[in-house]
Amino acid sequence: TLAWSVDDYNLVTLDGLDVSPYLSKVMHVTQTTTFTLKATNVLGESTATALVTVGAPPLPTINSFTATPNALSGAGNVTLAWDTSDATSVSIDQGVPAINGATGQISVAVSATKTFTLTATNVTGNTTKSVNVVVSSPGDRFVDATNGNDATGDGTLAKPYKTINKALTTGTPTNVYLANGTYDGTNQTPSTFNVPDGVAFHAVNAGQATIKDLQITMLGSG
Repeated sequence: TLAWSVDDYNLVTLDGLDVSPYLSKVMHVTQTTTFTLKATNVLGESTATALVTVGAPPLPTINSFTATPNALSGAGNVTLAWDTSDATSVSIDQGVPAINGATGQISVAVSATKTFTLTATNVTGNTTKSVNVVVSSPGDRFVDATNGNDATGDGTLAKPYKTINKALTTGTPTNVYLANGTYDGTNQTPSTFNVPDGVAFHAVNAGQATIKDLQITMLGSG
C-alpha cells in the first residue's frame, strides 16, 4: 500500500495515474519498483518517490518424491508422485513425459533398474531429489536385516535374505540390494565376509541403507 499526504494541489498523479481523490492506493508488484507521486498546482509541481524492493523467492522445496512400487521382480509400471513448494515448473528425467503442478503423479513403464530425478525450478534456482526403481535380474540378491530370513528366503525381492553373507555365498550374485536399515554386528552373522570380484552393492532406496562396523574384504581379480 502506497500512502501520501499532499497540500495545496490541483492534481495528484501516481506514475501518471490520477489519484487526486485518494490518500493511498494498493499496488501489485512482482519486481523491485520505484513509484513516483507528482503533485501540481498553478505554481508548478512537486514529486516524491518510493522504492518497493521485492526480494528473490526461496529455492523450491521438494516435500516428497516417491516411486510406488520402488522395486519390481520384472518389467512393469510404477507411479512417480511429487509434492513441491515455491516451484514454477517441475520435471522428471529418464524420458518421463512433461509434468506440471506443484503436486501430482504419473505412471511410467520401467524395464530396467533406474534412478529418477525430480527437478523443481523457480527464478532463484532449482532443487532436485531422486528415487531408485529396482528391476531385479537373475544375478540380483536382496537383503533385509529386519524382515529377511536366511533359512526361508531365496534372495529375491519377495523373499529377501537377512544377512549380506548369505547373499554373497549363495549362487553367483552380481548385485546385492539392501533394504532400509543399518547392517551391523547386531543383525549380521558372521560380521566378517568376503565380497567376490564383480559384485556391486546398492541401496533399494538411495541413502537409506547403512553398513556399520562390519569387516569386509574385497576380492579383486588380480
